[in-house]
Amino acid sequence: MTIAVAKAIMEASEAEGHGKGGRVYLDALSGLAARNMQEMGRMYQDHQYGAMFRRRVTKLTISHIP
Repeated sequence: MTIAVAKAIMEASEAEGHGKGGRVYLDALSGLAARNMQEMGRMYQDHQYGAMFRRRVTKLTISHIP
């Protein structure tokens, strides 16, 4: 999950018009982090992380994706 968050930080930093620390940047970062964690988590959902982890990474909707 650390890699997913790092990837989100890099992606949000590269987005046009997103000044670091601004509301737009933070909203983008939140959505990208959620999306990246779900994408990466799906690759490892059967690796003994537990039922709650499995539910979170297989959830179909993410409300924060920009």
